[in-house]
Amino acid sequence: MALGKDKDGQWKILDANPASDADVWTAYTLIEAGRLWRIPNDTNLGRGMLALIAKSEVADLPGFGPTLLPGPSGFQHDNTFTLNPSYLSSFLFERLAASDPAGPWHQIAMGIPRLLQQSSRHGFAMDWVEYVPGDGFHPVADQRPGETAVEGPCGSYDAIRVYLWAGLTNPADAERALILNAVAALGAYLADRDAPR
Repeated sequence: MALGKDKDGQWKILDANPASDADVWTAYTLIEAGRLWRIPNDTNLGRGMLALIAKSEVADLPGFGPTLLPGPSGFQHDNTFTLNPSYLSSFLFERLAASDPAGPWHQIAMGIPRLLQQSSRHGFAMDWVEYVPGDGFHPVADQRPGETAVEGPCGSYDAIRVYLWAGLTNPADAERALILNAVAALGAYLADRDAPR
């Protein structure tokens, strides 16, 4: 759920959708708390959340496979899907797969390098991308409710998390090099600059 000022300056709910990244991190936290502190109720709550997420926030993209939508509604438009790459960290989805092997989590994790390779044009992660079956991934400038409008595709606050997840991925993970290579341009850009602009 996103709160903020509308175009008339009134504070209100701008987006009633839950954020699916918060949902998967909450499910993960509950499952891990249940495991570490031996509280079966927490584990069961986390697994229950995973079942709801798989049902309402995961889409099977034709020609690509399953991935996490940013929320349960408003991100599939006919045959086009709007995604936020920063919602996808391979290590998190692999951990969810260990807790729920029958769920879509391992497939989602395996698709993340390909999603980043195909959506990070020129090696920079984007805040928002669209997937069109048969045409692939494209950066989009369409902003979600409550976000500051920008001109053209943008790699800002959300995209920064893509680099964070890449850096936090275990060096022994075979997918890590694919993910880092998909978004390598920022490292080259920062080689002679103090900060991104």
